[in-house]
Amino acid sequence: MNSKVFGSFMIVGPILAMVMWAAFVPEIGDLSVSDYLDKLIENDVAVRFGSLVGNIGFLVMLLGLFFLSRTLRSGNSIGAVCAEISGLLLIAMLAVAFVADGAQVDAIEQAKTDRAVGEGILIASMATESFGGFLISATFSLLGVALAIQRKFHLAVGCLVILVGISASVSQVITEAPWYFGLVGWIGIMLMTLVMGIWSVVQKEN
Repeated sequence: MNSKVFGSFMIVGPILAMVMWAAFVPEIGDLSVSDYLDKLIENDVAVRFGSLVGNIGFLVMLLGLFFLSRTLRSGNSIGAVCAEISGLLLIAMLAVAFVADGAQVDAIEQAKTDRAVGEGILIASMATESFGGFLISATFSLLGVALAIQRKFHLAVGCLVILVGISASVSQVITEAPWYFGLVGWIGIMLMTLVMGIWSVVQKEN
């Protein structure tokens, strides 16, 4: 695929996802599962809209990263192997994103008739999101290794991608990790995707 096309995916995707999630989907914060479910039900229409459009943006972003990984698979270096693995994991993330988003909406629907079932589905949705969070952060780190070794964009870009991926992974694996690991990791993943998207669009084709 043309670099300008998948670069556009990496620009539009994270912007759309961040705007929709921030504007329409409530943060769980320190809320209990029951309180969070109440908040979702209270904002039912907004949550459905924000989740759907935000998820579309996230999927577009994943596709952009997938096609980027395909440009890094040449040769037999460690970078090519990391690019191959990251590409496969990005495909897996598409399924995880669909499941997590669908489960959250289903939790709202089920809670209208059976509260316990709704809470159970929401817990499953949150667990899926946590797994997906670790998966995308680990994938991003592998992609960063491939970028650094293959000298795509600039060495500094690859190193930054590795760092934000590791930071996000720490926030997912270590529950007591300082809050800034999550902030740097997740905002960094979105911003670095945006940077790589812009770079892909403006650079000349080889």
